[in-house]
Amino acid sequence: MKSTQESASFSYRHNNSLLNSSGFTLAELMVVVVIIAILVAMAIPIYEEVKANAAYKANEANMAIIHSAVQMYIADHGVPEGEPASGWQNALMPYLQEWPDPPPGYTGTYQVSGNIQKYKVELKDF
Repeated sequence: MKSTQESASFSYRHNNSLLNSSGFTLAELMVVVVIIAILVAMAIPIYEEVKANAAYKANEANMAIIHSAVQMYIADHGVPEGEPASGWQNALMPYLQEWPDPPPGYTGTYQVSGNIQKYKVELKDF
């Protein structure tokens, strides 16, 4: 019987200490909020740089795709004296699944220009 009373008193003290616990203090919560704010402030510029780099790479890839289509057109039809009669975009469509759109942050349309020696693919904003 004595052991039952001891466990009951222990249990009572244990429950009493749980009721008196107050959780986190305002200062502790403020420290956590400040740390999270610092991490976010460091992450946003990195994210923006990665996003801009991805758009630049997508733009370069689009120009390379169009350049490859020009090379395939030349392999099939020979080097044209100037721009094909139907225009480059129509002439290259059999070699492309679709005409590429500029990535976010870039405006304009892709244009092919040049002469018999050199062709240039560029993004022109009208």
